[in-house]
Amino acid sequence: MYWFIHDDSPELTGFAAGSAGIAYFLVTLYQQTKKRAYLDTAIEAARRIQTHVMPQGDGCLINSPPAANTETASDGRDLYFHRVGFHNGVVGIWRLFFQLARATGNSEWTEWVHRLARGGMSRFPKPGDGVYGVNYIPVPYENAYIAQGYLDLHVAYGNPEYLAFSEHVCSEILKDSVVDETGRYWKHYYRGTYQSYTSVKGGTLAMVMPLLHLDGLYQRRRPLMVLPDSPFKPALYPAQWPKP
Repeated sequence: MYWFIHDDSPELTGFAAGSAGIAYFLVTLYQQTKKRAYLDTAIEAARRIQTHVMPQGDGCLINSPPAANTETASDGRDLYFHRVGFHNGVVGIWRLFFQLARATGNSEWTEWVHRLARGGMSRFPKPGDGVYGVNYIPVPYENAYIAQGYLDLHVAYGNPEYLAFSEHVCSEILKDSVVDETGRYWKHYYRGTYQSYTSVKGGTLAMVMPLLHLDGLYQRRRPLMVLPDSPFKPALYPAQWPKP
């Protein structure tokens, strides 16, 4: 089971505009209504997403459009953020598997969360390793979603590797920022130019959330809120964070 945005669009697997996001909604609807058809449809969609798996390190990624079995898009851009980020990549997709694990109690879905997480960590560009390349276009807000995603996993599963990776990505977020007399902000490459935004979807608000939550871990301060599209609700967080 999968969905298209329009008749001539490719099959999209991601959370923001693809099957993972739709199926996540259906699982959540099942949790509220207990109507089995919603859960069954979500599981069918998850099975379809699994058919797009591509091995990566000791985990995997989901080979979502626009590229099939390539490392770059048709315009030469590195596809790391496309495959690992929130909108189309594993950080968004594992939300579906996490929600399925909660709804069904089936450990298979939990293992898929960890497989995707391991794949994302092994594929993250490292300075000097050649992955960035001359065509690499930084996507700071995807770094923010990646950092938050791994921090969420650390809270849910207590895996110190996820925390260390989130800390690493947060350090990259700080490097990408601009500081001037007005304060600190981030510029994003969009439609051929670098622009500054303030929104939670792709602007400064998105950038500071993982930084605030990471500081909360250090200070043993529980988050006051979590956005409603996240399965990692405040109730999952301990009343006081464990010491890092």
